[in-house]
Order: sequence, then structure tokens, then C-alpha cells
Amino acid sequence: MIHNKVINEELHRMINRLTGMDWDDVSYGNDDCDSIENSEFDLMIFLPNFYDYTSFTMMRASEYGMGNGKEYYSLGELVKDVEQLKED
Repeated sequence: MIHNKVINEELHRMINRLTGMDWDDVSYGNDDCDSIENSEFDLMIFLPNFYDYTSFTMMRASEYGMGNGKEYYSLGELVKDVEQLKED
């Protein structure tokens, strides 16, 4: 990961553990914040960079660039929605 490396690597590990899913780092050097993706469920999460973006954003990976996704200020709420999407 490229922004706030230590913090975002820990967030990545936490999200893997809390959701019971494997997320891949799909960050790019010119992105405003780091991102992780789970291709099995077509989900992408943008991690906060703690400068311009202080929240998580989740969207369908296949809709990247077509919408804004849902914003979360709590990791717990994000995980709750991921769990709901897994059940659907």
C-alpha cells in the first residue's frame, strides 16, 4: 500500500480477519487513497488516507468509476454491511 503504509496494512489485516474474507491490495500510485478488493463478492473498499478522506468507502468493484459507493465512519458498520452482502 502506498498511503499511510503501516496504518493501512493493519486496516487491511483487520478487514480480512473481521470479514473472514481475503482482500487484495489494488492500490495505485496516483490514487488519493489505498484500496482493497474481494473479487469473489465484487467488492472494493477505499481506506481513509487521514488527510483528505477520513472515512471508508465501499462499492461494487465492477461499478468502479461509475458511482461514489457508500461511506462509513465506523469499521464496525462497514463489516456489518459486508456480512449482509455475503448473505444476499
